[in-house]
Amino acid sequence: IALVGRLTARRRVLGIRSILTNDPRLNFKMNFILAVIRKESRIMLSAIDTHIIITLQRISLPALRIAIGVVFLWFGALKLLSVSPVAGLIAQAYPFFPQPAFLYVVGVLEVIIGLGLIGNIVLRVVLLLLWFQMGGVMMSPLFAPSVFFAHGNPLLLTMEGEFLVKNFVIIAASLAIGGFSVKKRR
Repeated sequence: IALVGRLTARRRVLGIRSILTNDPRLNFKMNFILAVIRKESRIMLSAIDTHIIITLQRISLPALRIAIGVVFLWFGALKLLSVSPVAGLIAQAYPFFPQPAFLYVVGVLEVIIGLGLIGNIVLRVVLLLLWFQMGGVMMSPLFAPSVFFAHGNPLLLTMEGEFLVKNFVIIAASLAIGGFSVKKRR
């Protein structure tokens, strides 16, 4: 049945009425036309693929920059409104900073980072602020290891530890933004 289906498809392409033919010229023509159709399909798929890649290259970095900006703006706003779910975690990790003043300072910093990324404003400065903020966040296990690691083992992360480790993605994304979106100085 599969053979008949393939032969039927070939007949439709060429308008041939019989399933089998003994004419080698007709077989050559049929194979030539099918080869052209296959090549045209590959060319069309290649053009679609190229278009998709060009579009992704054009929109991926701005999308990444805006997405990270939204995260920072959102998290910072939660801190400024005193409704952040990580307020207790920040107080535990940084007990030597006065609360809630420290929470508000972090919130303002995150809002500035978020607005700068979303608006693509002074990207050099915004990325430096982001890396400064991330450096502070990534130092928190030094001050409260039991909050981030189960049984004192740095390979056994707590929920807060997983939350912290995910920041490596933000750091790597910010490096890509800095490497490809910041204009070179002349």
